[in-house]
Amino acid sequence: MSPRTSLPTLADRVRVGRFEVSPYCVGGVDDADVIPAAFDAGCNFFFVSADMHWPRYSPSRKGLAALFARGTAVRDRVVVAAVSYVAQPEFAAGPICELIEDIPGMKRADITLAGGCYARDIDRRIPPLTLASEFHGASAHGATFHDRKAAARALSDDRLHVVFARFNALHRGARREILPKVTAETNPLFLFTTAHGVRTREALGLPESNWLPTHTDHYKYALADDRVAGILCAPRRLSELEDLQRMVTEAPLSQPQLKYIDVLGDLAAGTVVLRD
Repeated sequence: MSPRTSLPTLADRVRVGRFEVSPYCVGGVDDADVIPAAFDAGCNFFFVSADMHWPRYSPSRKGLAALFARGTAVRDRVVVAAVSYVAQPEFAAGPICELIEDIPGMKRADITLAGGCYARDIDRRIPPLTLASEFHGASAHGATFHDRKAAARALSDDRLHVVFARFNALHRGARREILPKVTAETNPLFLFTTAHGVRTREALGLPESNWLPTHTDHYKYALADDRVAGILCAPRRLSELEDLQRMVTEAPLSQPQLKYIDVLGDLAAGTVVLRD
């Protein structure tokens, strides 16, 4: 592990293809106002589904439309990663074109992502996305993975520019199977579902005296290793965006805190139990 000595800020930038993107990629929100507020706070990287969870991403689409209504100059400073989970290669471009049509002022998808890829299908899903760029205007491509071995191989895939992989206290295998493959030459790695598995004290059986990490503590947990380029996060309301803004001014988690969250993940998974 390469521990961080400080957290990336919202105004920091990561190279993804020809783009410079914020290390915090904002995805699904509950309040459309979060999207333009996140941009004003320094985030320029947004993740939106073109098909799966379409209703869930409605506030994100509305927020992007409000942001793009500010004009072309603002649109050109925003990087939208449009993800499609359609696995049939012949339909790869369709959902992304429909997403562009649905969001006024979007004009193009800057980055296209093949969503939920596995080793068995990555090779047939990437070529249609790259070949269809003329239809959706993308100049960079990537994929999201639950399959860690496939994600590790994709880090060195020269057809891609960014890799998204699942990681949280319940799914920590990326530490062992993906992070050791990250180098300065590989595609940047963003982690997602980083705050998944946050539980109440009652659900975990924790006494009141024990620390219960917040959603931003789980973001810190995912960012603990400096080989992680960034995270896909979901500040669902303005108060959670403010939490994120405060978080980046704080210190990274200590090793004891990281190990403690590991244990909470094991408690949530039922692989360990509390003793009286």
